[in-house]
Amino acid sequence: MLRLPLHVSIPEGDYRNFVQDRFHFGSYMVEQVNFQYHLSSQLVRGFDAALGSTDSSMVAAFDWLARLSALVLVGCLVGLGFLEHWSERVVRYLALAVAVPTVALFYGYHEFGYLPSALDATAIPLVLIAL
Repeated sequence: MLRLPLHVSIPEGDYRNFVQDRFHFGSYMVEQVNFQYHLSSQLVRGFDAALGSTDSSMVAAFDWLARLSALVLVGCLVGLGFLEHWSERVVRYLALAVAVPTVALFYGYHEFGYLPSALDATAIPLVLIAL
């Protein structure tokens, strides 16, 4: 049987480059706006500024971005539940939406690629209801 230690380092794309030091953080988030993460980088930059722009605030800014996206996901799903009067159909959908493995990324994964899923989980059913 293969066993792995509990604290396995999972590579997270460019995250280590972003928070390597203030110079790298500034070159990715402040000096230029990259198309791939143009809105998210501005949120991270704003969180960093609000946290005092220290060496530890870069990591904390990404934590706050993950918290914000999780809050948006939960708020949108609750709003969908209220909009549909918590019908059986919508409660089953909400259970499915929360069970999707991508949702686990909202709790501490420091990347930008999964962020649209916070709105997609609600936007797709609303489009289908509108049709």
